[in-house]
Amino acid sequence: GDFAGRTHSFSKTNTPTALTLNAFNSFTQTWVAMVLGLISLVLYQINRQLIMIEQAYLIGYAVLCVVCLILLLNTQIKKKLGALLPKKLQKIVLIEIEMSVKLIVVLLTFCRNFTFIIQYALLFGALGINLDFETIFTGINLILLAKTFGLGINVLGELSIRSILSVQFFENYGVSTVHILSITFFIWVLNVIFPAVIGATIPLFSKKP
Repeated sequence: GDFAGRTHSFSKTNTPTALTLNAFNSFTQTWVAMVLGLISLVLYQINRQLIMIEQAYLIGYAVLCVVCLILLLNTQIKKKLGALLPKKLQKIVLIEIEMSVKLIVVLLTFCRNFTFIIQYALLFGALGINLDFETIFTGINLILLAKTFGLGINVLGELSIRSILSVQFFENYGVSTVHILSITFFIWVLNVIFPAVIGATIPLFSKKP
């Protein structure tokens, strides 16, 4: 849906470029979720005495985030890896993206994730639930991290996995299940269903060439 919906209106000439940009966007979202998830893991365990294996995992995870950033931004590495692919795929993989564009996408992706956090914070506040921003930041990023690594592979993944993990995390801070599910459902409708309805109806009213 992501790739088909974002490329269907492009000409055949521009489709490879559109696919490259969409792929870069998706990888950037994964990397940002990994980085914010790492920060959240550190915050979550900051008051606990970490055993060596936990410290090793966190350090290894931090190294993985750095490696992924290099792979994301370094053009030379992409060229060397892309040269191993079939020629048809090389036409897509080896398309250049300006560094300024890459950095802007990374920045906007961080803004995207902070938008989710602010949405949760506002809804918690609207329902009179007193949680500090650090707790909300930690919980939401851990949920997004878990979802990023494949726990939401189903039709209602955006709703089901966030609901389950939100309940598991925020119940520890005295938030009722009803409130958690209500907030999660509202954000799901706001960020997924509402944009999908708009995106699906726009082509119906657009003029055909």
